[in-house]
Amino acid sequence: MINILDNKPAFSGLKIYRLKIKKIIKKNKKDLLIKKIYFNNKHTRFFFLKKKKNQYFLKFVKKDKIKFINFQLYIHKWLIKKKVKVPKLFLEKKASYFNDNFQDHYLLVYDFIKNNLTKFNKKKLSKFGSDLGYFHKRIKQLQNKEYIENNTIKRIKFLKKNKDIFLKTKANKIKFLKIYKILQKEKLFFNFFYGNLKKFQPLHGDLIPANIIYNNKAKSYYFIDLEDMFYSYLPIEFDLALFIERAILNVKISKKEKLVWIRTFLNNYFKNLKEKTLKFSIIDCIKFNSLKSILMLITIFNKTKVMNNKEMNKFLNLYSSKIKYLNVI
Repeated sequence: MINILDNKPAFSGLKIYRLKIKKIIKKNKKDLLIKKIYFNNKHTRFFFLKKKKNQYFLKFVKKDKIKFINFQLYIHKWLIKKKVKVPKLFLEKKASYFNDNFQDHYLLVYDFIKNNLTKFNKKKLSKFGSDLGYFHKRIKQLQNKEYIENNTIKRIKFLKKNKDIFLKTKANKIKFLKIYKILQKEKLFFNFFYGNLKKFQPLHGDLIPANIIYNNKAKSYYFIDLEDMFYSYLPIEFDLALFIERAILNVKISKKEKLVWIRTFLNNYFKNLKEKTLKFSIIDCIKFNSLKSILMLITIFNKTKVMNNKEMNKFLNLYSSKIKYLNVI
């Protein structure tokens, strides 16, 4: 599925919005149905499984990512125990439904949660703000959060290394002058990270609307696609800023109305938390999120020598965007 709020796939609604990209690869009289799910290319490791009355979202992960797999299994189980709404997740080491193309993979199997969310409004933001506050409150209590902290430090060092590699290549200055100038001047991101590490906590890490589900039956929001939590030991404002940027700033309403929506969201977010105010600026965190994405794209470029210009331009524009009216938040 492509969530109508974003350009990234969500677990839910796979059979609602993108019927044309699905291909039935197995069907039999025992009520077993498997559909191959394509997002943006011809290759996929995502599937939809219907087995009798149960529905699942399937994702193949390479066996050498066992640390990542174990973390996913642990975090889903832990969050469910703490009554945070996430899909149930289990591991299949032998996927008997599939051919030999995935012999070097394990299969992550998620409960398929129906998504009844079409778009956010002021009322829905109130409920989601409260649910997100509870989510952050719980993951802050995670016992082995040092593991996420160490993974995040390694990731930041890796991004810094790739930034330096990119800047040392003279051809990049000619071919990608705008990116080159931004990275050459930008030092605040890394100083901010190392200077405020004690104020950080585990986050979702990719809190875009496509990774949020509202289920009418449960009357709750579900958090999905927790992969980036593996290396997301950052300020809560990074999650808040990403959600605000994707779910509110892109809506075609006045700036005044956007501020009302943001305040509604944040007021309900802080309602059940000890902290009642933001520690860091939403504007700065939107900028840092976009810079983090730029650094990830040049990391891929350093390895493949292929630049994703469409994605890069999106984050460059966001990095340079003028959203000073958010200073009142």
